[in-house]
Amino acid sequence: MLLQSSGFGLVVIDLSDLAEKVVRKVPISSWFRFSRVVENQQTALVFIEQQPHATSCAALVLKLASAPATFSGKLLTSFTLNADVIRTRERKGVQSVTPDFSVKAQWA
Repeated sequence: MLLQSSGFGLVVIDLSDLAEKVVRKVPISSWFRFSRVVENQQTALVFIEQQPHATSCAALVLKLASAPATFSGKLLTSFTLNADVIRTRERKGVQSVTPDFSVKAQWA
């Protein structure tokens, strides 16, 4: 219902706490159905998982990793996130690109 309402720009579903055998029970037809619903909408549907399960249905599969955050007392001073493109639907071949995203607090 959320996807068909077109009232959301982003819908995120966190499956990372579920056991892998539970997520594997989702039929492939359901993943394709999700893909078709958002295909012509201005909504991004994001699934957060420990392992990729719907790669054949996904327009983009990313692997995210982070380095330990740095704190000064209880204050976050820096955070680094690494994103690897695993699969994309684009016709061009996926280049081996590993962008890094780092944030350093201005007050640190």
